[in-house]
Amino acid sequence: MPAPFSSFLSRLLCPAPVLGLFLLFQGPCACTAAPSLLPSEGPLAAKAEAAPGVKPSGKPTQRRKRDQATPSRTRAGAPRLALPDGRVLLRTGQKQHYSGSSEGWDTDINSPKSAAVHPDGSKYYVNSLEGCATVVYRTSDNAKLKVIRHTFGPGQAGLWAEPSGLYPFQCRRDAGVNNFSGKPVEMVFTHGGRYLWISYYRRDWDGNAQDPSAVCVVDTATDEIVRLMETGPLPKMLAASPDGRYLAVTHWGANTVGLVDIASPDPKDWRHLAEVAVGERLNLCFRGGHVNRDRYCGSCLRGTVFTPDSSWLLVGRMSGSGIAAINVEERAFRGILGGGVSNIRHLAIHGDMLYASVNVAGYVLRIPLAAVLGACAKLEGGSVSLSGWERVKTGTGTRTIVLSPDGKFVFAACNSACTVDVLSTQPFRRLGSVPANRYPVGLGISPDGSRLYVTSQGKQGSGGQAMGIYRICTHTGLAGLWAAKQARRLAAATSKDAGNRKDEAGRSEGAKGQTPAAAPSPAQAPARQDSQAPESKTPESKTPGNETSGQSRDRDQQGSAPQASGKEAWPGERPAEGANEGAKVR
Repeated sequence: MPAPFSSFLSRLLCPAPVLGLFLLFQGPCACTAAPSLLPSEGPLAAKAEAAPGVKPSGKPTQRRKRDQATPSRTRAGAPRLALPDGRVLLRTGQKQHYSGSSEGWDTDINSPKSAAVHPDGSKYYVNSLEGCATVVYRTSDNAKLKVIRHTFGPGQAGLWAEPSGLYPFQCRRDAGVNNFSGKPVEMVFTHGGRYLWISYYRRDWDGNAQDPSAVCVVDTATDEIVRLMETGPLPKMLAASPDGRYLAVTHWGANTVGLVDIASPDPKDWRHLAEVAVGERLNLCFRGGHVNRDRYCGSCLRGTVFTPDSSWLLVGRMSGSGIAAINVEERAFRGILGGGVSNIRHLAIHGDMLYASVNVAGYVLRIPLAAVLGACAKLEGGSVSLSGWERVKTGTGTRTIVLSPDGKFVFAACNSACTVDVLSTQPFRRLGSVPANRYPVGLGISPDGSRLYVTSQGKQGSGGQAMGIYRICTHTGLAGLWAAKQARRLAAATSKDAGNRKDEAGRSEGAKGQTPAAAPSPAQAPARQDSQAPESKTPESKTPGNETSGQSRDRDQQGSAPQASGKEAWPGERPAEGANEGAKVR
């Protein structure tokens, strides 16, 4: 066919306007996030992929394809990731509540929101938001130690601190307000790890999260709740000051931050100091039905961290731009640290750097802490531009970030990309990623930096319901993990074989008491042999195409990777998990 005619025919069959309309109405794929707030404004918009001192991380076109992959097909990272210091990050197990066939089945994992490791490294805690529970596991073998239930009634009245007067009930005012189940969100250790504070997204009877919620205090020596304190509506982040004097409670749903005096070692002496409004306090007590409080949240205050000298409290604003700065001694909001950054979800300080995650677009930022403190000193109620940010592109929907204890690496839970991304701090660049269960949100790292826990909560009724367990170890340690896994497989196979032999012995004993059947005549024998021909000994094909959908799903969830290369899979080599009954995302 002549070239001019073929070109004319292609334009006739698929004209540009028709193709454009087709693409417009296709809509985004399931794992694609909303448009970024960050690149559309400020100095960072002009530095789309190259900030000073930051190397580009991969080809932009390849990166976009990776981020926009659908969750069920996300295979962005290798099953294990080699780190520059010679260690390896790999996934070794999980606790999950979406399939009864996997090793880590645990019904107490119900919309897991956050994870935290005790400062002594002996155990870790997982908040199950919709389960109204916090699950405690032993670090060494991931055995469940306890389930802390967040359900209260008249029998727990003695746990409550005296009302502060800061948080009056506006909508419900009857005597039963303290009879509720709390939905645990975030947590923080204080007093050297003796106490664990847990915030409640809302009381279960408060569907719109418009009345005061609460925090509980767990004595980690017994893992029992020893104190309850009121908070403002919809608290999320908690932060403890380095000097041990203050606890901050950030109210996502009210545009306020509560400050608590925790200087005393006795929980009975703790008291509320102030509720600081960040800009305009929200007017709550809604009428006329359900309100989406994940969206109706004002500035949507989230990431919260004290400066090392405990003089300033920094709070990220997920809706809007900048970071709010509160003077702790004055207990007053002093202004916004601007500079073009927006949609800040998490904040962390390590050494002389402040790190921040940008949720929708997927970035991790950092800036020298000295620049932050200098800008805070200039605040007088307005906004001060904060320049000097470095940034690295990560997976879309970057939520929680944690730094390794040695400060060499940043780990980021990338919710929409369904990965855990890893960055080095020297130089500041992305190293790669490992797969996570769908929609990871929370991270917890052990004090020695050898274990990472990743909670996948779910989103809009799908994904999640799992907590991934990752190890960060040397190649020698990796070989040890492999040997341990092989030993467990051998023990399981031996136990199964012993059970089969016992069953066979039982059948043989039963056959001894039976009368033998009469031998058939020679004329009957051929006919019987034809009708009872033995089954073929040819092994049944095990290719994925010959499996039922249920068999294939079970194989994936158990982590049985294909062995095309002739080598057995390393521990932790399993794909990102698929469909399940998910939970709400917050």
